[in-house]
Amino acid sequence: MKRNNGRQRSGSTGGELIRPLTRRTVKGELLRRRPEVEEQIREVLVLDEEEILGRAEVCNPTSSGYLKPECLVYWIRTNRSKETCNLAEQVALALIRRCIKTLPNRIKGFSDVDIQDMTDEVVAALIERIYEPSDRGDYLEVSFEQALKSIRIEVCRKYRVMRFGQVALDESKNATDEGLDITKAVTTKSALAAITDAELLIVLLHHFCGLPINGKEKQPTIMEITKLSERTVRNRLWAAEVKLRKAIRGSKEQTNGS
Repeated sequence: MKRNNGRQRSGSTGGELIRPLTRRTVKGELLRRRPEVEEQIREVLVLDEEEILGRAEVCNPTSSGYLKPECLVYWIRTNRSKETCNLAEQVALALIRRCIKTLPNRIKGFSDVDIQDMTDEVVAALIERIYEPSDRGDYLEVSFEQALKSIRIEVCRKYRVMRFGQVALDESKNATDEGLDITKAVTTKSALAAITDAELLIVLLHHFCGLPINGKEKQPTIMEITKLSERTVRNRLWAAEVKLRKAIRGSKEQTNGS
């Protein structure tokens, strides 16, 4: 059986070391993993591939074979660009399956469709953070749940802004100060100047052409037309709606002031 490659050798002693964290707190102190996390990491260092995958699939925290998410993140980040990167991807998939089981129950106040989309976006952001070369992923090895929560909150805030504007459009043709009159927005010079051409394209396709962002129906989707990822499309749509709403509000205030 193949042994994993999640360890580094010390040039001075020849001993095996756990990869240190490099991210610092606002006070300049290095982040530190919890002792129980480092203990599990040492266990993983001597496991073979089958054992790692088997334990990564254990979802019950009370099980003796359960590996903490911080430990899985360590292993993925350490092996993401090595000859064991394929195994690292399989461990990442196991971590994703864990998150997909719990995330929907932690997102409240949205439709089932939105919750599914938001779950996918949170997971995508999580994996992106794990695999990115910066030390921002160190937080996931210190407190995975807290880092995941911050990602979830960020996505929830974005969707609340998106849906708040959409509700205003659906319920009334006369948008309130907090809503977004999309027709007025794209015919107001100051509002149009606030968004990029790329953002405007997404707005036109979504609000005026009525195209979905994604989907399996015969109708073309914005993702297919623009060749962009779902996350990029949603980010641009959200950014455009926020900018348009702000520009319209500023235009009204200027008109009222004169």
